[in-house]
Amino acid sequence: MIALAAPAAAQSDRSADSRLQDVLKIPPIIFYLAKGEQNSCGQGCSEWIAAEGRIDRGAAQRLRGLLTRLGKRKLPIFFHSPGGLIEEGMAIGRLLREQEMTAAVSRTIPTACVAGRDDACRALKRSGQPLVAELWNVSICHSACGYALVGAKVRQVPAGARFGVHAPWWVRTYANGRTENLPAKDLSQQELKAADAGRRRYLVGMGISSQLLD
Repeated sequence: MIALAAPAAAQSDRSADSRLQDVLKIPPIIFYLAKGEQNSCGQGCSEWIAAEGRIDRGAAQRLRGLLTRLGKRKLPIFFHSPGGLIEEGMAIGRLLREQEMTAAVSRTIPTACVAGRDDACRALKRSGQPLVAELWNVSICHSACGYALVGAKVRQVPAGARFGVHAPWWVRTYANGRTENLPAKDLSQQELKAADAGRRRYLVGMGISSQLLD
């Protein structure tokens, strides 16, 4: 049983299942290097880490691998994500705080992807090579992405970007990979309180008022 941050309040179980499947169709989050013109990602900044897609299991580990390859280089990270697994979002946030990173909400648009196919574009992003790109403020960081963002030492949400805060959406994943919506009423009070306490400790530890969780 895992917590997926996605807006499902006031939805029927059936519509929540449908929304869950829509979220799961979004490709898993990918982290890659991008570069632009001078000051394109801030004063004196021309290179950054792009983070886009659904926050899935193992996302934090993949980001740590990229940071390890970067060595002592400290680049900002720009999120464009609809959310995903809360636990992974918090793991990413802890990693950002550990590395004292700057995080922002903006969408990375590689030049080579503007008129290309989605599959070819995704292959480029997985190549490990820095991609010439632009940053667009019209972007989103919803749900579990918010847990990641608040972990950064410096957080930026520019005009045009949208930061979405939602109640958790509980899901159950089976051994065969099938995932289904799990109504909160099916969880014990002990389970709910434990999950609530974990999120509260994380937010307070990142300097965020617990009122955000409430």
